[in-house]
Amino acid sequence: IDTDGSSSTETGLSIYPESDSCTAMFQSTDSWSESFSHVDTAYTGSCVPMIAPVWWEWTAPINGYYYFDTSSSDFDTVLYILDGCNGSELACNDDDANLYAGVNIALLAGDTVTIGIGSFAGRAATGTVGMNISP
Repeated sequence: IDTDGSSSTETGLSIYPESDSCTAMFQSTDSWSESFSHVDTAYTGSCVPMIAPVWWEWTAPINGYYYFDTSSSDFDTVLYILDGCNGSELACNDDDANLYAGVNIALLAGDTVTIGIGSFAGRAATGTVGMNISP
């Protein structure tokens, strides 16, 4: 049983408590990255669970479709987009491009979404988590 993500393997059983989706929310620009360290929390929606999620808030500047991707991360990611803090799930993805997640969603100017990125199956103990948003 891997309870801290240190084994970096896909076998065995990992057990994590569910996270509060609003505990670490940051305002941001259209592209950013930061250090990632494994913590024993998870978020579950309609896609696979994301382990040790990091959360941000982002507001669409104009009407349009936006592509959210994690290609600037250096580990296998899972991505969730929510309609605000603790809101309904707008989109989720695991492995849009290789091990990176990506989704395309329509937003109106002023729509604020909550973006969650976490590790797939708790495989990453540390690394860099990144987000890119493009119209």
